[in-house]
Formats: sequence, structure tokens, C-alpha cells
Amino acid sequence: TQRKQAEAALRESESRFRTLFNSAAAAIMVHDKDTGEIVEANRRAIEPRKRPCRPERLTRRGFGP
Repeated sequence: TQRKQAEAALRESESRFRTLFNSAAAAIMVHDKDTGEIVEANRRAIEPRKRPCRPERLTRRGFGP
């Protein structure tokens, strides 16, 4: 049916997104637009860095309220 085709297409799209998100060379963080809270981050975003990035700096850079 059309609904099953749409659900299969959505699963495929989500799978492609997840692969790109997790394998990106750049750090990617998804923030809640109302609270500024980080709700999702890829591996690159949570890897140890030479200079740690404190959460309060993320808010000051305009990612939070």
C-alpha cells in the first residue's frame, strides 16, 4: 500500500541521515530550540579535544536561550 511505501522510504531516509550524521568529519550537535539543551551529538562532537569546550561556552555562542 501507499502507507507501507511511505514508511519504507522514511526508514531509508532516516538510515541515510544517521549514517551521514555519525560519520561526518565535523562535530554536529542538535539543540532544543527552546532550552538550548544538546539533545543529540555525533561522535566527533564528543571526542576528547585539545581544548575542552565547556557547555556554558556553547550557550554564550548563541546556541542556548
